Amino acid sequence: MSDAGDKIKRTLERLGEYYPPLRTLAILGSHPRMSAAAVFFSFAAIDAARRLRRLGFLRGAMDAVLVNRHQAMAHHPNFVANRGDRRIQILSVSLTYHCSRGCSFCYAKGLKEKFREHMTPENFSLLCDWALSQGWRCVRLIGGEPTEHPRFAELLEIAGRKGLTVYVTTNGLFGPELNGPLAANHVRSICYSYPQEEASPAQLENFRRNFAHSADHGRIVSLACVITRTDDGWRRAIDFARRYRARTMIRFSLELPGHARNFGTAEAAARLRELGDKAYGIARAAAQAGVVFAFYRPLIPCIFKPEQLAYFRSVSPFLFYTRCPLCLDGEYDAHQKFLVNPDLSCYPCTALAAEGVKIGPGVTREDLDARFAPLVKDIARRPLMDACSGCEYHASYLAKLESPQDLADRTVCQGGCFQYRV
Repeated sequence: MSDAGDKIKRTLERLGEYYPPLRTLAILGSHPRMSAAAVFFSFAAIDAARRLRRLGFLRGAMDAVLVNRHQAMAHHPNFVANRGDRRIQILSVSLTYHCSRGCSFCYAKGLKEKFREHMTPENFSLLCDWALSQGWRCVRLIGGEPTEHPRFAELLEIAGRKGLTVYVTTNGLFGPELNGPLAANHVRSICYSYPQEEASPAQLENFRRNFAHSADHGRIVSLACVITRTDDGWRRAIDFARRYRARTMIRFSLELPGHARNFGTAEAAARLRELGDKAYGIARAAAQAGVVFAFYRPLIPCIFKPEQLAYFRSVSPFLFYTRCPLCLDGEYDAHQKFLVNPDLSCYPCTALAAEGVKIGPGVTREDLDARFAPLVKDIARRPLMDACSGCEYHASYLAKLESPQDLADRTVCQGGCFQYRV
């Protein structure tokens, strides 16, 4: 960025303390698929609609504005991968791999046996200090189910005391005693994984109550839903999200093999082709319901018909990506995707179980990059299936792999999530 650009960004940041859309503009900046003016207009409209809605002014109309502008901005790549802005770089931390749900499609399935112990408060405190020393300002607490950690509220308090912003991913079935700690000022966002499988009426009511508490207390709240071949939980998730459509978005992701390898690479390719029509149907249903949504993990263009891809593009420029930010510029960067396990060992991301350096004194982000970069670059070049070798999308991806890329570039394809190929 030029000196003039730096000055403009600093000015926007200062003014943004008084007017939130300017702060957002400073973070997002200009993008090839969305101008700075469009970003500013979207968030100015969102800010105005929120203020008017709180005053009780035309709530229905204000909800429509919020949904429309949120959908335009949902999944903006500068929120997903921004090396230049520490405020939105997030370190993922698995406090525990224990979870009472045991969902068949869980990406972490198989890790509970490997990591039987919870992260200790002492190790979490050490990790917070280390994260700050390496440039992170935000941590995402995941699992397993993080709220099943017996000292979860204490860990939230430690993170806040250290000055870290906290994001939480949860199944939403925790007890009411945690709603207070989760409403703390430093808890910025909560992602609720919708209970798709075998949830009792009592569990669903508990989920609804906790979700509503977070939404009503000003948290950034989102829903997560996994698309599988047999489960139709996405229908219930969309119906649920519709009730909170002005305050939330739903992120869909295609099922993964999990660390237990529920299915192999060949089956993954077959499943993905089968899931293409289903993902398209889900997108149409969500749009018709007026629900803000996006696809979380990389999709593969060849599983969709041309008219389906055209529909996706008509909904939002950032509705889905065809590649992961893990190796965006040809180099692995631990600020993009990185996971710390309960014992302070680490993986390059939540989907790749490649054990690396253990966090401790003297370990730096550069050590992690050096450990994981060769592995990630190797996986990044592996085709998912034989058909990839003759695919123009995959050829374009390989040609651009060593140079900076746009996450929303629809001419490239890395072959879905890396977990399909390990």
